[in-house]
Amino acid sequence: MYNQQSNTENAAHACGHAYRKQMGGHFGRYGKHFGGFSKVPVNISETATDYTIEISAPGFSKEVIKISAAEDMLTITAGNKDENAAAAKTYTYKEFPVGYFKREFLLNGKVDTENISAKYEDAVLRVTLPKTAEAQKPAQEIKVS
Repeated sequence: MYNQQSNTENAAHACGHAYRKQMGGHFGRYGKHFGGFSKVPVNISETATDYTIEISAPGFSKEVIKISAAEDMLTITAGNKDENAAAAKTYTYKEFPVGYFKREFLLNGKVDTENISAKYEDAVLRVTLPKTAEAQKPAQEIKVS
């Protein structure tokens, strides 16, 4: 599974700076900002049976969060319905995010897309992606002769 917008460098750390620069770390290579989209922090964890994506998304309601899986890509977007009301205000100082984000994750055939689940609680979106049976197989040790 690969994050198309990430700062994670877990496995890439051993491969050197050129790899990290080209691929953007273990979970991604695109690391883009799209116009008004804001980059939101993401944590990705893995167990023997699934991946879990946690996205810090304060200020959103679960009704504006959209998650889709198509063509081996998981897309998560959120748009704040109050953006027009916020635009009508005159701010002296403003640090709140724009009110919209999009994150994409390449699944590489490792996720059972029929059983993905999500929960939004305490400003954190948790998406659980069960691994396919093939992805759950342990690494095979190869003997050197």
